[in-house]
Amino acid sequence: MGACAASSASSSATTSNSTGGTRTIGASRISSPRSPHASGRPIRGERKRAIEGGIEIEWVTGADLTEAHWDAFFAFYMDTGSRKWGSPYLTRQFFSLIGETMRDQILLVLAKRAGRAIAGALNFIGADALYGRYWGALEEHPCLHFEVCYYQAIDFAIAHKLARVEAGAQGAHKLARGYLPVQTYSAHWIRDPGLRRAIADYLKRERLAGRPRNRAPRRRVALSQDRITCHARVGGHPVTTAPQDYWIRQAGR
Repeated sequence: MGACAASSASSSATTSNSTGGTRTIGASRISSPRSPHASGRPIRGERKRAIEGGIEIEWVTGADLTEAHWDAFFAFYMDTGSRKWGSPYLTRQFFSLIGETMRDQILLVLAKRAGRAIAGALNFIGADALYGRYWGALEEHPCLHFEVCYYQAIDFAIAHKLARVEAGAQGAHKLARGYLPVQTYSAHWIRDPGLRRAIADYLKRERLAGRPRNRAPRRRVALSQDRITCHARVGGHPVTTAPQDYWIRQAGR
């Protein structure tokens, strides 16, 4: 998005550290070291840019999820599908159904400007992990994608003592933002020989690209999170989040 605009692997971040609720963040401050893959772009700067222009970030879970939230998110989902190859495969009714049947396992991260939802990410809350799934936006703002999809997911995992965040497949940009590739396995039968050869060649190159990271000894890097000064509400009451230390798994150098 703007100036901040995989492999047979998924991406995950590991933390050291649910109930319904809504939290709105107006301005935040975070201190983090530069990632070895960050190309000189500090995380703190990206997070600051993402909420410029009066953008607020809101977490919505459990009983606070409403049909209005799903109306907004469905518009985001359809916009993403219309701008990429392929076509959206989920209906508006799908989102109502998951809201009815598994609302306590859902985290909706919304970005708002002037009280209007302009972007959002849908996550599913597991026993020890947060699973990022869908994202969309109606407005373009620098770094907002990274804030809504990646940094807020890590924040939520820390706050709810989840062991890791699973950000899904592909995306080299995730390496600069606290995530590492994790090898995954799947079995498929490809009928067309030409397509089968093309996929096999792609996977061969992906395995070679991921080998140095996968074989490197792992070390733990502490990312110290300063006290976040924010305009927030939980159940209508203003809060300020406490400083925390968390760990993100990174390959040793």
